[in-house]
Amino acid sequence: MSKLFDLSGKTALLTGASKGMGLAMATALAEHGAKVVISARKQEAIDAAVQSINETCGAQLAHGVAANAGYKEALRDLVEETHQRVGPIDIVVGNAGVNPYYGATSEISDKAYEKTMSTNVQSNLWLAQLVVPDMIEKGGGSMMFTSSIGAFKPSEMLGTYGMSKLALIGLVRNLAAEFGPKGVRFNAICPGLIKNRFCP
Repeated sequence: MSKLFDLSGKTALLTGASKGMGLAMATALAEHGAKVVISARKQEAIDAAVQSINETCGAQLAHGVAANAGYKEALRDLVEETHQRVGPIDIVVGNAGVNPYYGATSEISDKAYEKTMSTNVQSNLWLAQLVVPDMIEKGGGSMMFTSSIGAFKPSEMLGTYGMSKLALIGLVRNLAAEFGPKGVRFNAICPGLIKNRFCP
């Protein structure tokens, strides 16, 4: 268990956490003592990630729940399942994201545009709405959402993805203004290029 800081007694909920950056963040939270509930679309991948986290930490700190973050009902079920398994939530990491389209923004289909915005932006609003009551009741909490450096520059091929990540930053700013006075922190992180399923 890491001595850098202590998250013992805290519960963290992460989306998009079966591999890559999400799994690394979940593992780090568990290494600092938090109980973590990780989610992604496929239960098989989640089960493998849970086993990896628990083996790394030497304790049964991780739990896995399959959920597609692009659907409000799935997120509601995920939060309810987290409450049942480990209790109220102190930390949220909204890491789930999609990029179903590679090409000019002017040529994107309605379906691809709506999926990008729904999963990358609106799903995080849903997640915040579902979890913020836990944090207000506790007197504090932290929500972090994964944006991208792609939010800050145009792109001829990944422009819509970047647009969604810029919108996510706007969402985080507004949620921080609304709930910061109630003790709930909101932050967006903007990673650069990281090898994952988008970048094999």
